Amino acid sequence: MNADRSTDQDIPPAGSVERFESICDRFEDAWRNGERPTLEAFLSGAPVDPELLRELLVVELAYRKRSGEHPGVLEYLSRFPEHASTVQDAVASAVGDDDAEATHVAEDEEYEPATFVRKADASVDRVEPNRGATVEKHVAEALAQAGYEVIRELGRGGMGIVYEARQGGLGRVVALKVLRSGLFATDEECRRFLNEAEAVARLDHPAIVPIFEARRSRGLYFYSMRRVGGAGLDRKLEQGPLEPAEAARLVARVAWAVDEAHRHGVLHRDVKPANVLVDESGESFLTDFGLARRIDADGEDGTRSGAVLGTPSYMSPEQAEGRIGDLTTATDVFGLGGVLYATLTGRAPHVGSSVVDTLDRVRKVPPEPPSRINRKVPRDLESVCLKCLEKEPSRRYASARELAEDLDRWLEGRPTLARPVSALARGRMWARRHPLPAALASALGAAVILGMIGVGWQWREAERQRRHALRLLDYVSNRLLAQASTEMNPQGANVTVREVLDRQASMIGGEFQSEPETEGPLREVIGNAYHSLGLFDAAEKQLRRASELIETSEGEESLASIRVATRLGRLMGDKGAHAEAERRLSQARETSARILGPDDPATLEASARLGSVYLAEGQADKAEPLLRHVLEVRRRVLPTDHPDTLQSVNDLCRLAVATARFNVAEPLAYEYEHGIRCARGPNHPDNVTAIANRGLISRLQGKLAEAVSYQQKAAEEARRILGPDHPTTASVEREYLALRERLNQEASAKPSNP
Repeated sequence: MNADRSTDQDIPPAGSVERFESICDRFEDAWRNGERPTLEAFLSGAPVDPELLRELLVVELAYRKRSGEHPGVLEYLSRFPEHASTVQDAVASAVGDDDAEATHVAEDEEYEPATFVRKADASVDRVEPNRGATVEKHVAEALAQAGYEVIRELGRGGMGIVYEARQGGLGRVVALKVLRSGLFATDEECRRFLNEAEAVARLDHPAIVPIFEARRSRGLYFYSMRRVGGAGLDRKLEQGPLEPAEAARLVARVAWAVDEAHRHGVLHRDVKPANVLVDESGESFLTDFGLARRIDADGEDGTRSGAVLGTPSYMSPEQAEGRIGDLTTATDVFGLGGVLYATLTGRAPHVGSSVVDTLDRVRKVPPEPPSRINRKVPRDLESVCLKCLEKEPSRRYASARELAEDLDRWLEGRPTLARPVSALARGRMWARRHPLPAALASALGAAVILGMIGVGWQWREAERQRRHALRLLDYVSNRLLAQASTEMNPQGANVTVREVLDRQASMIGGEFQSEPETEGPLREVIGNAYHSLGLFDAAEKQLRRASELIETSEGEESLASIRVATRLGRLMGDKGAHAEAERRLSQARETSARILGPDDPATLEASARLGSVYLAEGQADKAEPLLRHVLEVRRRVLPTDHPDTLQSVNDLCRLAVATARFNVAEPLAYEYEHGIRCARGPNHPDNVTAIANRGLISRLQGKLAEAVSYQQKAAEEARRILGPDHPTTASVEREYLALRERLNQEASAKPSNP
């Protein structure tokens, strides 16, 4: 059969989808039947349809490769010179990028690879390029024509190859970045390459490698820049994490460079260790603006909405979701946080089992705190790092400059914005920075204190506090803890916590009848213990009496009174007495905010408990602003694994569940479960709550089998941790049995296969 016969026979009209598919089918049938049809015969007509050319070329390349041939790009470029980008794209798809690069030079002697680009009569006739790579002859000749003598290859990136070269005339050694696609670069690749050169050329900063010139020689695009010795930060981190001070100094310098780019309207979009050079003196430089774009760009930047650009382990959540229009300077701040994380821990903030898993972690899973990986990481520096890596852009530093300034503060021993410190810690920092004035101030303070000791009232107050502390210590040591001793209790170690609490609750009134300042706090402790055991009635009795005694001894507006009022309000909420809970918590919150401030821990705790009561009453609109504010402040001033922070994460998760925002609830539930397990261990009761949360979300999403699995695990953990008689154990077991029964019913209702 003649493979070049007219292909228009029985083919649908031009321009139709049916015609396109018919031509492709006929072309493949010819190859399948052992024929060698020509592309030109099946592309008859002008102009040539690029999409049809690509489809037919992919088919032909596949069949030629199966028969042992090694088709090259040049063969097709000579036949279809006006469709160079289509030809290259088809070869890359059918043969693979690595094979395609090899075939670029296999068809024509002019493009034969050479390991060295100098002439044979040069002073050195062979240099082994870096990493065993080769320099193609046409690249060497194009660069030589432009006045550059290539010495060796330095590295390869997604868009370009970087060579070390000597610039003729000037005699200086430079770095040359050459467009990797070479002569076969598409218009889009050329545009992006020149965009990178243009973006860097307008920047002037000591931590940004300057560009000398951008040119085109023999059709090859390249630009020259300052040659920086040393290696990429990623190579340096292969030896392990850096010392915290070195990491902070290195990233601060890069952050200032990023700020320079932002001030000139340029987003980098790929800040990562591999794009940071560290020279022999330890100075860092920001490189590779290949994904850069104007901050005020309207989206026409060579990308399309929904495209995921960047390096998965270091990209921001908005990049991972392909929200190109949402990329701001906060995106680069996230990248800087990733670099800081890597320098502190030796690894990326997000690493999954696959690219998809990594992107999913970027979107949903908070990074593990650096101090858990490297105990040498200071808490303040960790807070700076984690603030950069917040999922919500608005929660990160407002600019790269703010990050750089905060790192400089930490390096100078001053308080950071990421984690405000106490007055005592602030004083210690000041003393480290100013040792001589601190010593004088310390001496003066000591003199003042010694003088005050002589004041009679102060002495009496100190003595009262000392006696009070000794009374509490004696009670705890010789009464509470001694209950486990066989000398005082025949049951010894077999005595239960409930028995100890019951015994002391009945005796405490007579023991401290005339000492309300001691009896009140002790009853508060016993009431809290009853509450944690789920013994609500016993807890209420102790906490009400504690509240009365503490108000009598310390006043209604003391911190102790606010604390016990909040605990009592929380207890009443757990009992379902929402009206009293709301009244007590509102009053405690108002008093605490007025006396201690809106962001004081006591105010935040009352706000959180009040928000929980609103949520239980179905008033999500009232609960949400309270719970969000509490979580925001706690994340700002406390570690991510602090019990209060984790409790607020759980509160917001419950709010999201109540309002059916499961896409918000799922990552919060995961964060809470992961945080509890890591921070408080596998035997803490909150593990039960965390697992039950996951089960509830799965059930409400209709994932019944998954919900049953979670709830079964929660029931098992409740029995192990809390015991069979705890109210929480009974609750999760009931939920598990009900879900299992429902799952069985659904399985029985399904019709069996005939």
